[in-house]
Amino acid sequence: MESASKKKEASAQQAPPSPSSSSTVNLWGLRGSELIAGAHALQDAATVEVGGGLIVISNRLPITCKKTIEMSDKGKKQTVWTFTRSSGGLVAALSGIKTSFTWIGWPGIFIKKEDEKREIEQRLLTEFTEFACIPVWLDATTMDEYYDGFSNGILWPLFHYMENFRYEENLYKSYKHANQVFADTVAKVYKEGKYIWVHDYHLMLMPAMIRQRIPNARMGFFLHIPFPSSELFKLLPVRAEILEGMLNCDLVGFHTFDYGRHFLQSCTRILGAETSSKSVVFMEDRAVPVGVFPVGIDPINFLEGLETKEIQERIKELETRYEGKKVIIGVDRLDYIKGIPQKLQALDLFFQKYPEWREKVVLIQVAVPSREAVDEYQKLKREVDELVTEINSKYGTLDYLPIRYLYHSVSFNELSALYAVSDAALITSLRDGMNLVCLEYISCQQNRHGVLILSEFAGAAQSLSGSIRVNPWKTKDVANAIHKALTMDEERKARANEMLFNYVMTHTASDWGRRFIQSLKTSSEMKEERVQSSHTSNEVIAKYAQFKKHLLVFAYDGTLVPFEHIPSLSKPPSKVLDQLRILAHIPGNTVIIVSGRDRNTMEEWFSQVPEIGLGAEHGSFFRPPNSRDWESLIDHLSNDWKDAIRPVLKHYTDRTPGASCEEKEVTFTWHYRYADTSNGATQACDLQIHLESNFGRWPIEVLHINKAIEIRPNDVSATSMIKRFLNSEYYAAENTGETAAAERDKLCVMYVGDSLVVPAEINRLWAVEHPVEVITCGVGRKKTIQRADLYMTGPEQVHAFLEKLLPSKPTTTK
Repeated sequence: MESASKKKEASAQQAPPSPSSSSTVNLWGLRGSELIAGAHALQDAATVEVGGGLIVISNRLPITCKKTIEMSDKGKKQTVWTFTRSSGGLVAALSGIKTSFTWIGWPGIFIKKEDEKREIEQRLLTEFTEFACIPVWLDATTMDEYYDGFSNGILWPLFHYMENFRYEENLYKSYKHANQVFADTVAKVYKEGKYIWVHDYHLMLMPAMIRQRIPNARMGFFLHIPFPSSELFKLLPVRAEILEGMLNCDLVGFHTFDYGRHFLQSCTRILGAETSSKSVVFMEDRAVPVGVFPVGIDPINFLEGLETKEIQERIKELETRYEGKKVIIGVDRLDYIKGIPQKLQALDLFFQKYPEWREKVVLIQVAVPSREAVDEYQKLKREVDELVTEINSKYGTLDYLPIRYLYHSVSFNELSALYAVSDAALITSLRDGMNLVCLEYISCQQNRHGVLILSEFAGAAQSLSGSIRVNPWKTKDVANAIHKALTMDEERKARANEMLFNYVMTHTASDWGRRFIQSLKTSSEMKEERVQSSHTSNEVIAKYAQFKKHLLVFAYDGTLVPFEHIPSLSKPPSKVLDQLRILAHIPGNTVIIVSGRDRNTMEEWFSQVPEIGLGAEHGSFFRPPNSRDWESLIDHLSNDWKDAIRPVLKHYTDRTPGASCEEKEVTFTWHYRYADTSNGATQACDLQIHLESNFGRWPIEVLHINKAIEIRPNDVSATSMIKRFLNSEYYAAENTGETAAAERDKLCVMYVGDSLVVPAEINRLWAVEHPVEVITCGVGRKKTIQRADLYMTGPEQVHAFLEKLLPSKPTTTK
């Protein structure tokens, strides 16, 4: 941590810790004003500066709007709007970021009158000093279908491993429409240099929409709920659209490593995207880092609250009321993911197994109402009510009830006091993105040293190693955990609380915001890990037009045609053949196609355009334009190595379902494009290591490209073929005479493909007094084309680019 202090003994005269004095923070020994001062020092030290400003986008603005009708001085009715800022959560997270903020979200109200909308918009821009608010206006129908219908009716249960959802296309259309409205609002207020931070499952399509409007936007996305396993996520019909929306960001963040891993696996299995061991998703035109950022709370609010007279008095009242009893606290929304029925069943079993604790333990369960109009939540409420009644009837007396059930929200003061007097907190979430109740409880436990019993399915469980972790579905284990918590010795409780308390103090909401934004800044600036185009297509074409002689070299699969499951379906369409023919007939142009295909296939597919040259098996063989004869560029090599490698490739093909091996005259290609993406990539890496380790003595090279392992002779590449062609007798014959010699220095080599031709290598073999100008146009996501002059994502863009190279009228003579 950047902010840290030396561990010191507690004393009345102890000074607040210095944030920079140690890499280990320990505020456990501090009390009262010293503790609060130390907490403020940590928070103030953990900041990040963001030049240009930050736009925060969430479903709701952090405000409450209230409309009242009052009488004016003239006795007329007038509308008065009041705005109250929310506290905690994202608002607290922004305290660690030093910049100007703009917050975009729905204001929580429906307004039809345009003049009222304009009034509210103007006031929200200046109402709060911390940030300007920009409201997104949605009608009631859209809000109902986008928020309650798709977000909470489909995404929420699916992401929490509840398969009780029914997909409806109209709900997705409203979700998409609402995301577009948000994106349009962002585009209106965006200014160059600002960072954009998108939040949560309500807005998962929006990053792609923003990227369309603002291609260079620096944008991050954070998901506040779990991301499910790929097998479950695959149930969603619009799974690809959701993933692609998120992947238009420069950084995607999650609470835990598991959520990030599930996301990476979904990108691999659903989109076929490549991922790295460093949690990066490689898309066609970008690399997207995936980070883990466990969110925190603002513990200073609780520390300061516990020092107030009101909360201290309430603590004394509660201690008197529950004197002689152990208090267990549970605070949850009444939601099926919170596991309240499982908690009550475990308490029932606890009283059965440990009858000595009857009339000595009280569970105070706060159940905050949630979505009361939804049938499933009404059913859950009935179930909880029945369990509470049953347990209270079974173990209660005239003077004692084992469960104090509060079906309503409680004030901050009441909640702080309940946390402070509780001997244990019981959290039995069936699935929870993070769960901040456990962090709030810990921040109030310096005096009592209460025990935290935490579901292993809550995201916070991965960070809070001092808690008792339980599986809420194993009722017996939860009951035993309650007993363990209530009988734990004081020293063990104190040690556990020290560990938990220091974690909460150093992983606050502001620290979470700082860490995410710092990572977003870094990822946005890592140009070396992105595929960048240094020019637009028009600039490249203008450069191309400066030369009279052109050698145009095109890769085939993935460049002129898409990759196909069945190789024989990759025949060039007539449109592409026409484009190549016209290019080849332009005076001064020479066109060559380089492919991994064998020469018989190339001969068959391009028989209608003999004007172009062909390179087969990645340049192992070459047929000059207007020629029937093929030249071998590897006559000096032996094929003995193929017999040794063939059984190895068969072995890996047999053990990798969906993989195939293609053998040509001098090369092998082991394909795994249609195998399981994860397994195929693993087997490909193993195969590459095996070949390089055991066949290094042979004059071959092993390449891992385009979801395939290529085994081919050394020095076979598009670059070597171009160099060979420029110095060939054919090219010399085509460029004889004084005029040709005088213009020879005006040759432009344009390469369009998924691997990089190296200009320096071409010029090294080409006569030094006649250098070649090389234009590289990269196609597809490859690290090898990072220095390309132009970048294109696939064949469609290549076809459009070829159209720009063609003259307005076809040239018929050469």
